[in-house]
Amino acid sequence: MTKDIEAPPDPGSDATHQEEHHHYLALREVRHTILRLIGDHYWRPQGTQHF
Repeated sequence: MTKDIEAPPDPGSDATHQEEHHHYLALREVRHTILRLIGDHYWRPQGTQHF
């Protein structure tokens, strides 16, 4: 059984939620970096074979 990881909702960019918004953006960047690293790890150059 797998569990989907959901991103928290964006609290908005108004002045009252500015700190939460910056935290949200930082975590979003981390999530995107992790997904990019995983994708880069499994990327196969064209013309190579899967064994």
